[in-house]
Amino acid sequence: MLKDFESPANWQSLSATRAGYGQDYYNHFKVKDVKESEVTKVTKTEAINKPIDIAKAEIGYLEKASNS
Repeated sequence: MLKDFESPANWQSLSATRAGYGQDYYNHFKVKDVKESEVTKVTKTEAINKPIDIAKAEIGYLEKASNS
């Protein structure tokens, strides 16, 4: 969307050019098709427990003598 202060005489072509840039970025960074067999299945419980386990491992990390 062009603002009034940046609207050139050929705003239609500029809008199309900007839309093209956006489409190029989208095409570059979008996730490629992934086969079902390549996807790691995670249960809800595993997804919840993993960050909790990481947080528990961090408790007291800075207080350890080996880290000071």
